[in-house]
Amino acid sequence: MGMDDEFEKARTWVEKEYNLSEHCNEVSLFETNIRILGGFLSAF
Repeated sequence: MGMDDEFEKARTWVEKEYNLSEHCNEVSLFETNIRILGGFLSAF
């Protein structure tokens, strides 16, 4: 799709800025995992 720059920017943000512990407050581990995995698969 030619969105290499956007993908790299998002990957870098996730690597450096995203902290799962800030966003999880009694959230289902299964739901969190499938949503994160789905997002990564979509980005790929």
